[in-house]
Amino acid sequence: MKKRFFKIILCLFFYAYLSATLFSSSFAFAQEDDSGSQLQNNKLFILLKEAQEELTLVKKYLQDLNEIKADQEKRVGELKEENWVLSRQFTLSEEKLASLDKLVEKFTQEKNNILSELKQARQELSGSNKNSEKLQKEFQTLKANYEKVSEELDD
Repeated sequence: MKKRFFKIILCLFFYAYLSATLFSSSFAFAQEDDSGSQLQNNKLFILLKEAQEELTLVKKYLQDLNEIKADQEKRVGELKEENWVLSRQFTLSEEKLASLDKLVEKFTQEKNNILSELKQARQELSGSNKNSEKLQKEFQTLKANYEKVSEELDD
């Protein structure tokens, strides 16, 4: 982009130099006699025409650069909009991820609580099974004693 700008500036200086040279030459030649001035005028006309063609090319080049600049500015605007959309999506994703982390933490805590309650219930059940076995043995002993006493009373 800088090279193009430098070329444009160089062309403009060249045009200004040619214009100044042509103007001073035409002024100097106007003071000469008419026989040589016609030939000089033809040369000046050719130089002027070439300078005008160069100026036309420079103007077209500037116009092309302005179009390129407008396209680039449009693209920059589109990219900024895309960046905003992506940034917003990223922010929303981070928020969703944070809420999912909270849910996972909550469910993990609930799971740990349930496991703890389950362990406690197993321990209580294990303890009650032992008590149940003791009670059943005592019942069997009492039943056996009852039957002995019943037999002795019957005798």
